Amino acid sequence: MNKLIKRYQISAIIFSIVELLSIGVVVLCYFFLQEFKYYLWIGLGFALLMIIFQYIFYLFFSKKLSNLRRRTELKASDIIGNDVQEAYYFGQVGLMLTDDDDTILWANEFLVDRNIDFVDKKITDVFPSLRQFLLTQKDVDETTKVTFQNHIYEIKVIKETNLYMFKDVTEYETLFRYSSEQAPVIGYVMLDNYLDISSSVDEKKLGEMTMEIRKKITSYFADYQVMIRSVKEDTYMIVCTKKNFDELYADKFSIVDKVRAANPDGYTLSIGISYGFPDYSKLAELASNAIYVALSRGGDQVIVLPFSENMEFIGGKTEARATRNRVKIRSICQSLLTLINDHENVLIMGHTNADFDAIGACLGVQALCNHAGKESRIIFEDQFIENKVRRAVKSLFTSKEMSQMFVNFKGAHEFYNEKTLVVIVDCNNPDLYLYDKILDENSKITIIDHHRCSETLSNNVIFNFIDPAASSASELLAEFISYSHSKIELSEKYATMMLCGILLDTNYYRIKTSISTYDASSILKSYGADNEKADDFLKEDYEEYALKNKIMSNCITPYYGVLVCLSDDKDIVDPTMLALVAREAMMIRGVNACFVIGRVSETEVKISSRSDGTINCQFLLEKRKGGGHFTAAAALFNDKTVDEVKDDLLYVLNEYLDQARTND
Repeated sequence: MNKLIKRYQISAIIFSIVELLSIGVVVLCYFFLQEFKYYLWIGLGFALLMIIFQYIFYLFFSKKLSNLRRRTELKASDIIGNDVQEAYYFGQVGLMLTDDDDTILWANEFLVDRNIDFVDKKITDVFPSLRQFLLTQKDVDETTKVTFQNHIYEIKVIKETNLYMFKDVTEYETLFRYSSEQAPVIGYVMLDNYLDISSSVDEKKLGEMTMEIRKKITSYFADYQVMIRSVKEDTYMIVCTKKNFDELYADKFSIVDKVRAANPDGYTLSIGISYGFPDYSKLAELASNAIYVALSRGGDQVIVLPFSENMEFIGGKTEARATRNRVKIRSICQSLLTLINDHENVLIMGHTNADFDAIGACLGVQALCNHAGKESRIIFEDQFIENKVRRAVKSLFTSKEMSQMFVNFKGAHEFYNEKTLVVIVDCNNPDLYLYDKILDENSKITIIDHHRCSETLSNNVIFNFIDPAASSASELLAEFISYSHSKIELSEKYATMMLCGILLDTNYYRIKTSISTYDASSILKSYGADNEKADDFLKEDYEEYALKNKIMSNCITPYYGVLVCLSDDKDIVDPTMLALVAREAMMIRGVNACFVIGRVSETEVKISSRSDGTINCQFLLEKRKGGGHFTAAAALFNDKTVDEVKDDLLYVLNEYLDQARTND
């Protein structure tokens, strides 16, 4: 057929050339033989002759083409037999053949009856989505779906024979979509600061405020056809379908913002929600875990936890509010001491590239262990401890004291047994533990941290206290020691290191500072913490000062109020230096957030970030498996260059910066 069409095209071209030459001859004769009087009649006759000839030419080739098509157009029954053809009709299966150029040669009656009869057209023009599928198909059993005239077809391609098999899955897809839309979704809605508001507001105002908020919550969920029931004075349970949830998700759970906006000093709302499993009790358990994570991250946000999938964080645009009080701290400290007493020994660690706060908090835990009479060791591997911290520890403690306080990685394995309690401070993300290789599925882990809870919290955590409102882990441990039922001894050296941790994380009380921070510092001073030594430990060397200025001079401002500083990829920079540069940059007027990128080892590049509270650093760096808290966060990258990490950061800023701004 294709050969015949080509012959027709060639013949048409030759005939057109002959026509043009003939017209040219007539025109030349007209100019050179003007005395001849019958040109008009000859021209008309010639034109009529050409029209008749063209018509005959068209009829001849059309008839020949039609005859050829009738001879080559086989029915499916001629190819595969009547019985198989009936089976294809019953199963709603279509067949289509193409040539090597993807031009359709034949389609069976099932497709023709469905008006999918596009012989001589490219199949990729008829179904554009097939083009990408054909380029990326790897497995012969791989299929794709296309929609045509309100029908959904699943297509399987056998490339060796250019055969396309169409299966009508419209009914199945409709049922699947309906089933998915009606799948159960369960969640919990909690006024996460209900007790604090109740104790600080007079009864009349509290009643009015609570009634207003409850009305907002119930009417909001009712608008989306969500069943909501009160299970406690500060907690609701919600049940809905996946379709209702998708509508809530599209709205980004705006009730959280509405509750916050109702009163700046009033309630905030947290929501934990789960779906993707038919067992209601399992979904309720997952939703309970999600609401716990939301509260651990400071509340005022939504945590979505689909079954067997990763958590998704929505909101969390405000700083966590302090919710600690002496009674709560005393209760938590007593629980921690009970756990310590129930174990043979205690192994303590911070995060990788441990700073003053991590080591200071470790020393605070060790003081609790000494009080309980339990042997304890802090994991201290020189190459994974910041330079300033190493110098400070070695200047404060003798070699003998250090041997009784610290162990390296090898010593940690010798110290650890099945009855060991592992306490991790200043970190809750397993990817950032100083030495995660010592942990196994039977490890008993306790976490004390001030960073927002990560979605990858270890499964075998038996106790944790995570308070994002605290300035530092050292602040939390200072409160534990002070408010314990019994007096706990804390040496001046331990207190000085813990004070260093507070000074570092608050940048000398400039950020993340609350009344509790000053109280914790006062507690440490009462134990003999040395301000001058702490300040001296945190001072920069001249080389560090020069390097800091060098990094700050190499910066870009990709967005208004956002500064990105870059270290030379050839320089290995202490992680503390990156944090110092970020803090210094925040002293510049007009800078809302700063991200500093530098190489911290031969294989690792780190981003350290700080903000003034108008941009959520943690939200941004969580997109790259980082963590931290609202105004200070970090992320670590393996086997990448500084420029590659910069490009990755710019992509994250482009995609998520607007969501991370709190003043939108």
